[in-house]
Amino acid sequence: MRCVSPQQWELHDALLAGIVSEQEILSHLPELTQATLGVAVCSNDANYATIRRYLCSYDDVLLAGGGTGVEICDGLSYGIAID
Repeated sequence: MRCVSPQQWELHDALLAGIVSEQEILSHLPELTQATLGVAVCSNDANYATIRRYLCSYDDVLLAGGGTGVEICDGLSYGIAID
């Protein structure tokens, strides 16, 4: 990361990673779809149920951590690479 000016930064060669709950990502679905698809998909949109099923089918972590191996995952992991 380098400072371009006092109000502006640039980030290079980085990886942003974490986990997020289904509810958190679904609550921001309109903003996410607007940024990626160019159209906001709200909960009253005909495509919302399909997108929700798709996202929820990829839960791959336990938000509480630990577990015995029989719990159902309730969070999504993500990673964003920045050149």
